Amino acid sequence: GPGGLSESELELKNLKEQLHDDFPVGPLIGKCRTLDQ
Repeated sequence: GPGGLSESELELKNLKEQLHDDFPVGPLIGKCRTLDQ
């Protein structure tokens, strides 16, 4: 398939992107790191 991804891998990728949109983990982790220091 395109990009060498199977259908299941594409579905997982889309799911992760949806979750990332709902829960921006990156900034959250950055704040936690700042608080720890």
